[in-house]
Amino acid sequence: MSEASNKPHALCIPYPSQGHINPMLKLAKLLHHKGFHI
Repeated sequence: MSEASNKPHALCIPYPSQGHINPMLKLAKLLHHKGFHI
């Protein structure tokens, strides 16, 4: 098995409203650094 298939997956979908996109991007980056495949 490849390393990528061993990573947990996460799907991040922000609510399309003011002030929701940047925090979701920060959360996605944090999850990615913790080993998630986004």
